[in-house]
Amino acid sequence: MRGRGSTTRRALVRAGWLAGILGAPALTAPAPAPPADTHAHHGPSPGRPGMTARAREAILGPAPGHSLHPTPAFDASGRLWVAFAEGRAVYVASSPDLGGSFGPAVRVNPAPEAIDANGEGRPKLAISPRGTLLVTWTEKLDKPYSGRIRFSRSTDVGRTFAPPRTLNDDGLVTGHRFDALGVSPRGEVVVAWIDKRDLEAAIARKQAYDGAAIYYATSRDDSLSFGPNRKVRDHACEKSAARAGPGSSSGARRTAGGASALPPPPRRRRTARTIRCWSPTAAAPISRGSPTTRATG
Repeated sequence: MRGRGSTTRRALVRAGWLAGILGAPALTAPAPAPPADTHAHHGPSPGRPGMTARAREAILGPAPGHSLHPTPAFDASGRLWVAFAEGRAVYVASSPDLGGSFGPAVRVNPAPEAIDANGEGRPKLAISPRGTLLVTWTEKLDKPYSGRIRFSRSTDVGRTFAPPRTLNDDGLVTGHRFDALGVSPRGEVVVAWIDKRDLEAAIARKQAYDGAAIYYATSRDDSLSFGPNRKVRDHACEKSAARAGPGSSSGARRTAGGASALPPPPRRRRTARTIRCWSPTAAAPISRGSPTTRATG
């Protein structure tokens, strides 16, 4: 595994994408724009109702400096796939030679959307055991810090993508952001995100609520459908981390003047442990001995 990982890393560097994946400045100069009649776009597909198919569109990616914050994945044959944002769209492209070259990119969302593309909120890509390409992203809405979790799939090796759907089922214009996508070896698809629906409900009741919750949706039919949203826990993000006073167990209260008294940051140590792919019913290792950082103290 180490040899293959080193080969893959070198290949991604050659393609100029490792910097984007790690959120660092590009390692190579931006590639020149291809001719205006290259790459792919979606329009209605006469052969497959409800799907989107290739037409011609000028895009610059996949290329460093143009294609924002890519997410890579390998299929069972070893082919490299990447999802990335460019302009107001999410694209998927693949490489047969570990990033040395890429085929035409295929647009996932036919209608323009405000794509949340940054180091923490990039489009996500995963491949199910059946070979289905799974793509999630966050669409930013007009209200500040609001969004909705979007999903699409391809069952024909990336030639077409199903019309995008929204996975958060509350219908609120509030924070649904920072999606995470995973697939278990049994094919369960889990999408999780940070969610502020409970904050909105607390505000309506004139009650206090700290931070945001984590919600998820699960599919057990290869992403054809998803079950209802379920909550993992409350108060998982954006807590004020202020001490309420002696004897308080909460780290998320503000002082009377509105200021926060932040506790000291936790000590961190390096540790090697198995990283697991989580699902509500099963957890399976996806890599072993991976170095991670764990907070202690």
